[in-house]
Amino acid sequence: MFMEKWPYKIAAIVLSVLVWLNVTANRETQGRPISTRLEVEVQDSAWAISDVQAEVTTIFQGRSGDIVALMNAPVLRASIESVEDSIVELTLDVEDVEYDRSLSVLATSVSPPRVSVRLEPRVVRMVPVLPMNEATPEDGFAVARTLVLPDSIRLSGPASAVEPVVAVATERLDLGQIRETVTRTVGLQAPEGPPSMTLQPEQVTLTVEVDSLIVRRFQLTVLIAGDGAAGVAVDPPVVVVDVTGAARIVASLAAADLSATVRIAGTLTAPQTSPVQIRLPAGVNVRAIAQPAEVTVTPPSAPERGSADPRGGALLLPRGLLR
Repeated sequence: MFMEKWPYKIAAIVLSVLVWLNVTANRETQGRPISTRLEVEVQDSAWAISDVQAEVTTIFQGRSGDIVALMNAPVLRASIESVEDSIVELTLDVEDVEYDRSLSVLATSVSPPRVSVRLEPRVVRMVPVLPMNEATPEDGFAVARTLVLPDSIRLSGPASAVEPVVAVATERLDLGQIRETVTRTVGLQAPEGPPSMTLQPEQVTLTVEVDSLIVRRFQLTVLIAGDGAAGVAVDPPVVVVDVTGAARIVASLAAADLSATVRIAGTLTAPQTSPVQIRLPAGVNVRAIAQPAEVTVTPPSAPERGSADPRGGALLLPRGLLR
């Protein structure tokens, strides 16, 4: 008997459950607390909110289904007209709660009825913008430079939050492989702090300049530096440095813009090999490799095996010749 016409019996059970759920959803619910976002505006522009010591909830009455639709939606907007102290006791009014009035619910009370708002003097600073982008130039090309306009933005907010900020980063931008200059408008990553912190502007223009890749060869005299440099000899006295990068940057370099240095930290008692350090102008985006990468340094008591050639020069080479 139970199995007879079982599809109809299952359909009847499902319909009964649906009717029950609908009736349950439409029953009145008393005192349902809903988390409410508190937004406080300070009329005095000389002050900014640093902290609000409260978690606000609003008590709603209405149908269960409509109350569920309110989750995380209500907003209570309050205003501080004037500031006489760094801590303000603010009274919350249920009439200031904003929610979807088309729902069959009613806001009856707010908890807590009062909150403490901590204020600080508002400060304004110009902070640099740090580009956060990834780009891979195709073969035969190089990234000449990355520009951000504007290169600094106006950061405003409570002093304790604004003063530690040293830079604001752009949103991460992945350009993939590129062979020509690319310009994009990107947003900024807001630094950690209270909602009262603001950025102006909120977007910047990021440009990645691309140029053809060239290799240029320089001959540099090796310099000796450090506490034990006096009287020390170096072999070989001249190294070849290959500089690889964007054409407009590499072509503008001169031998005097670079230096090859060996540093002697303490007193040298026996010959040793030391790495050659290549110095480039600040902010220049190129790659420099010394050949040889290490030289032999000899203390003053040992015979010198070479003398420095004061002359330097540069030679522009096709990339293929250096492979």
